[in-house]
Amino acid sequence: MTKRITRTAIVVAFAAMLLFSLSSFAKVTVNFNVAGSSAMFNTFALSGYGSATCGGNIWTYKNGAQGVDLRGGGAPTQTGNVWIEWDNSSAPTVVCAYLSVDSVVGNQLYFAQPTSTLNILEPAGTAGMDLVPTLTDTAGGLPQAVINALESQAFNAAMTDIRPEDALFATNRALGTLNTVNYNGLGYGPGPVGTAILSTFSTKSATPVGFALTGSDPISGKKAKSWTTVSVGATPVVIFVNTTQTSGGNGDFSNSNAFQNINRLDLLWHSTEPTPTPATFHRPPGCKRWR
Repeated sequence: MTKRITRTAIVVAFAAMLLFSLSSFAKVTVNFNVAGSSAMFNTFALSGYGSATCGGNIWTYKNGAQGVDLRGGGAPTQTGNVWIEWDNSSAPTVVCAYLSVDSVVGNQLYFAQPTSTLNILEPAGTAGMDLVPTLTDTAGGLPQAVINALESQAFNAAMTDIRPEDALFATNRALGTLNTVNYNGLGYGPGPVGTAILSTFSTKSATPVGFALTGSDPISGKKAKSWTTVSVGATPVVIFVNTTQTSGGNGDFSNSNAFQNINRLDLLWHSTEPTPTPATFHRPPGCKRWR
């Protein structure tokens, strides 16, 4: 699966996001303070860098910051890669930050009531790690003035590849009682703060934590915030299948009829349209027939 988005679309999208985020902070020096999808981490760093909104300095660090859930109840802090951009190292007037976690966690941190905050883990002067391709971190590391501007600031948006409703569904499914028939529940509850889901590939883990889009927060009991979504461009999803490997067993992709975990109609159907009918199929340009 590959996600791509054009730079032009992102510049426009970044401006749209800022129109949303600026209204969320009384302190206008912090124009953009978000947590969420790793897929948009580089793109938005490139879009903000050098702009009047974020400035021409950048600092990046692997696992260099946290999203702090202020609701208590055992909700864990969420650590991730971070980029921070600013205009002036001694007296910044504009500052932007992006904490890379994932879409579901980004939604959780943003929709939590009270809203979760950013915690920078590295001290002033720590050299950056050049995590964003084509950008070089500013010499001298992260200034204390920038840390002061960002520390404990509430997130003003969540960067997400999926709808907030889908993020909430995924969270509730993880917290639900294990259902080995249709897996409507995965057994990592009970909520609102579940048990850690361990990674197969590393020592990392993720803990599902409940949040609310309407009504009351499941941990604090406070009223859910009002919110809106802003489209930030297109993310085409491309399906790749190796039809030449015929070794048999695992890794044999020569028999396309053996793939039954994704429906052809799901690939063709535009998700914003009604229940699929032949009229709603999108035939790519030049395509003569369906296969």
